[in-house]
Amino acid sequence: MTDRPTIRKGDVGPDVMDLFEMLPTYYFDDALDKAVRDYQRSRGLSVDGVVGPQTWNALESDAPPAPEPIPPPVEGLPPPLSTADQDNIGDIAATSSIADYQWDDRGRAPIGYTTGVALAFANTYRQWKMGYAPAVDMARANTHNSDVDVLSWEKGRFDAVGMANDQDGPNTLRHLWVYILGLGMRESSGEHCCGRDMSVPPGYYGPESTTTEAGAWQTSYDAHGCSDNFDVLFQAFKPNSGNPQGFLDAFAEGVSCSSAEWECYGDGDGYKHQEMSKSQPAYAAEVCAITLRHLRKHYGPVGRREVEIRQSADQMLKQVQDYVDGITSV
Repeated sequence: MTDRPTIRKGDVGPDVMDLFEMLPTYYFDDALDKAVRDYQRSRGLSVDGVVGPQTWNALESDAPPAPEPIPPPVEGLPPPLSTADQDNIGDIAATSSIADYQWDDRGRAPIGYTTGVALAFANTYRQWKMGYAPAVDMARANTHNSDVDVLSWEKGRFDAVGMANDQDGPNTLRHLWVYILGLGMRESSGEHCCGRDMSVPPGYYGPESTTTEAGAWQTSYDAHGCSDNFDVLFQAFKPNSGNPQGFLDAFAEGVSCSSAEWECYGDGDGYKHQEMSKSQPAYAAEVCAITLRHLRKHYGPVGRREVEIRQSADQMLKQVQDYVDGITSV
């Protein structure tokens, strides 16, 4: 049994310095608090951010990760992707030409961004196959309402690269996700932990928590009024909802998040949305998809037609789609 003292956020001293070495970060603030919680979760310990005897003993004995429990399926959603399926989809993404592409003014995407989007698309496609309302909404044919629908607004540019969206179904869904891949690079350079637009003071456009942008796609919670399906996703992904597949580990590969970037603003559902957008990037991607179909003016790069629509992205996602079709159960 360790004789180290119990420490928590805000403490200082030699034991905190030792903790820095065991869980590398900059200082005992939100970043280290999150690292402690992640470690506790991975070792099957009580998750409270407090480094007490059990956490010290696990750290000092180099305890192996606890077996990951298989979460129960969520009603109306497909069962979670297996680790093997996630690895195979990750291989498709990582070896694709779009993974090495130099995005205009942004450069190459972080290592995990392309993989994370591929996994989020795979789950959304599985949801579409089950008739899940948000995914069906995303896969609707072009509504020919350019004021609200990105597929209408960008019809000419989609047509120019051979991505017609005049029919409901998987092709339209996939093309929308091609756009999502490009939009995330434009908004945040593919970094899932991005916070608010630093050029605009928090609360400048209204109540702080609802107008603060967050995540790779910089969607703020005030967009949720554009569609009930935004709220469906919010409920499905929010803490304790049972949805385990936000794919944070994938999106986080190659990205370094500062404590300031993890910080969220305000309170209530707007605050939760910010947290979820950063810690469950698949949630951020899916709510972006809904917002693009119902409120495309929410995103500045969309209005300026700055988002790249790459055929190589479509080819990669088509491989993911074909892989999902080969899974015996959705």
